[in-house]
Amino acid sequence: MTFNRWILCLAVCCSAQGVLAADAASPAAKAGEKPEYFATVGGQKIPLVDYTAMLQANSRNRFYHGKAPEQDVEQFKKETAEQLVNRVLLLQEAARLKLAPEAKEVDARLAKQDEKRKKDEYWQQNRERLLPLLRKQLEDESRLEVLERRTKNVAKPSAEALKTFYKNNPDKFTAPEQIKVSTIILKVDPSSPESVWKAAVDEASGIVGKLRGGAKFDDMARIHSGDESAANGGDMGYIHQGMLATPAQNVLNMMSPGDISEPVVLLQGVGIFRLDERVAPRLNSFDKVQDRVESLLQREQGEQAWSKLLERLRKQTKIEINPEIYKITSDAS
Repeated sequence: MTFNRWILCLAVCCSAQGVLAADAASPAAKAGEKPEYFATVGGQKIPLVDYTAMLQANSRNRFYHGKAPEQDVEQFKKETAEQLVNRVLLLQEAARLKLAPEAKEVDARLAKQDEKRKKDEYWQQNRERLLPLLRKQLEDESRLEVLERRTKNVAKPSAEALKTFYKNNPDKFTAPEQIKVSTIILKVDPSSPESVWKAAVDEASGIVGKLRGGAKFDDMARIHSGDESAANGGDMGYIHQGMLATPAQNVLNMMSPGDISEPVVLLQGVGIFRLDERVAPRLNSFDKVQDRVESLLQREQGEQAWSKLLERLRKQTKIEINPEIYKITSDAS
């Protein structure tokens, strides 16, 4: 749980009068009336404005133009509803455990938000009313962070557990395949006409012919290449999958050590590649990666503990979501 931008939106949207009015309202919407409550979670009524504020903020953060595609709207609303329910459940748990917010951190965040809005006319006009609301939201967020750290702070795994995790997850501790590559890049401006690109391909074809005829690759690279590797005779060193552009990687995938490629058209020009060496993937020994094994296992166990907490809270808490919210919040997404 991290500090989210929707907090300020929620604080601004919820006036003190609105919260008090919501406490006296019924969660069930009457026919033709806008429901005032989003849900009841463990007997706590959650105002609809909390949901619509989160929905709007999530829309801005997640979707281009701040609006969910029509086919995703219903699923997005349900995901946001679940997110808000989880937040309420976790805040209730934090209250049960009597977890206090980190006061200094809350003060710092509040001061930062206040400073950020010095030139915001609406904020300045309503500052005295909004500051307490924002502080409450920041304190809640801090409590959630404290709860998350506490929950995920699992015991150090045993030596046996570490070895089992290492054995069951070899992919996490395997060094990927590496290839040693040399290249010659004939630079071409991407906006150049087709004739310029054709001339570069023809020049590269001539260089390939010379290389296959016995010319030294490093000499040709120093003479012709515009790549920074030219100073090293075109030597790019050892690289792994994903470091090169897709057209170059596809060609190299089909090559054997010693092969010289045909000209390859790239975004920045035309390339020639020589595959110098291929190093197969290899599983690192347990002793070499033991610290990483422990770190990954603890993180995984922490995430499991967090998921189990949410699962337990959902099972033991009565949750009633007002079905009408999905009908009246279509404009919020």
